[in-house]
Amino acid sequence: MFQRQVAVISSLTKGCKSAEVVRTAAEVPEGCASQIITPEVAINIMVRGKIDIDAEVSKIQKKVDHIQGSAEKLKTLQASNSKLPAEVQAANVEKVWLLFDLNHTVGPRLTFCPCLHQLRLMEAEIETLSRSMNSFLQLK
Repeated sequence: MFQRQVAVISSLTKGCKSAEVVRTAAEVPEGCASQIITPEVAINIMVRGKIDIDAEVSKIQKKVDHIQGSAEKLKTLQASNSKLPAEVQAANVEKVWLLFDLNHTVGPRLTFCPCLHQLRLMEAEIETLSRSMNSFLQLK
């Protein structure tokens, strides 16, 4: 199916000079970064020799460190908030909604703590970044 679309895929991919369809993971050339799309489909992009792997790993690690720091601050805020009067708790929840712009990411205000939602998002982002970093490290 994809073999017939190689020309289209190449033309729509910025900087792509060629594309190749492979049937098994063993056929993927060494030095490719991979992204799983579905259990049957993955995108493999040759990056060896085209990027500075150490610089990419460093950038990802900085992002992970920043997100982890923000998550720790949020956990501290959440823990200390429970000890405050109800009106102060409500004001702090409002600040979290505004700080993380949760109106756009969750839609109408729900009756859950926005801190928990944001922490879950942060954990998912850390997991995704960590997988990316491991992929780069395997290319060294």
